[in-house]
Amino acid sequence: MKDSEINRLLQEILTYLKKIEIRNQTNEMTADSDSLIKKTETRAENALNKLGLSFDRLHDKLFMLNNVMIVAFLGFSKFPSDSPIFGLLTAFIPILNLIFLIILEKMQMEIYRHESLQMEWDDQGRERFGIMIRNQNLRSLLGIITTIGILIYLFVVIIQY
Repeated sequence: MKDSEINRLLQEILTYLKKIEIRNQTNEMTADSDSLIKKTETRAENALNKLGLSFDRLHDKLFMLNNVMIVAFLGFSKFPSDSPIFGLLTAFIPILNLIFLIILEKMQMEIYRHESLQMEWDDQGRERFGIMIRNQNLRSLLGIITTIGILIYLFVVIIQY
């Protein structure tokens, strides 16, 4: 073999080695990208789970506080016996709020039910899920405001008595 032919073969081998190296680097970058995408998807899923748990805990606390207020309103509608602080009909205020909180919890269940069918979603399903979450956020905020409002009303009336 001639030197020129050996040099040409070595150049060809070098070209192929460069192509293989580029391919290996591309595969490594793709693997890194896939890893980052999976981590991001896992974080997004964990965030959604935490969001759902936060809603559940918040609603549980609102239920508990509302139940305490029902007892307080009923108790103060009989105390003192000669001139009660509240009329008996006033006890329906926290009861109505309880009904709203129950409806709020049912709507949260509907969101979970819709989310459980995520694999069957089309674009409309994704859009519907976003709307459901936004509406639920507003309803939860309204539940917080009404519960705190009733609690403030309870304290103001008791203090003024």
